[in-house]
Amino acid sequence: MPRKGENIYKRKDGRWEARYIYSFKEDGSPRYRSIYAADYLTVKKKQNDAKRKMDPRLFQSVRMKKNISFYGLLWLERLKPSSKESTYVRYHYLFSHYISPMIGDRLVYTFSNKDCEVFLNRLLVSGKSDGSGLAPKTVTDIRSVVKLILKTAEKEGELSLCNPELCPIKPVRKPLRILSLKEQQALQDYLLGNLTHKNIGTLIALYTGVRLGELCAMQWKDIHFQEQYLEISKTLHRVKDHTDDSEHNTKIIITPPKTESSIRNIPIPDFLFEILQQYVQSHKIDPEAYILTGKKMSFREPRSIEYYFKKTLKKCQIEPLHFHCLRHTFATRCVELGFDMKTLSEILGHSNINTTLNRYVHPSMEQKQQNMDKLNAVFTVK
Repeated sequence: MPRKGENIYKRKDGRWEARYIYSFKEDGSPRYRSIYAADYLTVKKKQNDAKRKMDPRLFQSVRMKKNISFYGLLWLERLKPSSKESTYVRYHYLFSHYISPMIGDRLVYTFSNKDCEVFLNRLLVSGKSDGSGLAPKTVTDIRSVVKLILKTAEKEGELSLCNPELCPIKPVRKPLRILSLKEQQALQDYLLGNLTHKNIGTLIALYTGVRLGELCAMQWKDIHFQEQYLEISKTLHRVKDHTDDSEHNTKIIITPPKTESSIRNIPIPDFLFEILQQYVQSHKIDPEAYILTGKKMSFREPRSIEYYFKKTLKKCQIEPLHFHCLRHTFATRCVELGFDMKTLSEILGHSNINTTLNRYVHPSMEQKQQNMDKLNAVFTVK
């Protein structure tokens, strides 16, 4: 005979069965588990023990009935005052374009590791609007946002059964080509033979390894001619414009770099320093002017410089490459010349040496051969 309100029953086989809620379905309805014993008191004790092991936040979450979109918006609201505008815009984009449309309706306590894995795999396979997959780096960023949203939910008393860090994303290592010595010489010769504001900027990137956003924000006053170094303290982005009265969807912002290590001073090699000195003297440039335009109130954004760089490579009969390849080329040449990793890491603005080694060092076949030939010293024929 069942005990009312206790979910305890005596079965036809003589045993006692007790049920308890151990989780909830996506629609909020409960999932039950059963416990068995020979008598009522024993099964009742087992049921109570099982209930005590349950996280009380689970039942609080059921009463709250808040979904991932709710906590995503709460997290963004709290993030905005303390984050860089470009960082906030990036997170807002990932949330509004991928997280909210695809899993936003899910109640937090029903979202499991398996659900998260399915979501991330879907993004990798067909996350873009045209049906193709997103880059692993983008999916990794989305996973990080999901993690932060779930942490916000937990701080509000929710029970989250998902740890996004346990959902692996297999990185796809695309071969990244750098300029060969012959191509670098060809590009350098063209730039020196056609010294314009944009070509001076390209030359600076080739021999200092600065990022494109840093170059676009760079002014002539950032070159300290007395001490012969280049000051990196800002970067230029085009970001989504969320202001209500804006006539455009995007806007240009100039902000400090994302990390402290990106704020740095880069010594300028003598040959480049001499070129810059002669250029300034012959053009009578205002220190407040941007390097890529030579004007105080006018700058170039990364997209236009990418387009210009591709045209430059075509004139040099070099296959198309992204502007960022100059940074990789610079780092690789420094390694070939024997730079120590700590120095190179700081010049590139990395927070640790591993980033430099794993992302920006691309040994050439010639360099590999030279190192392998060092084994000749230990090979002897008796």
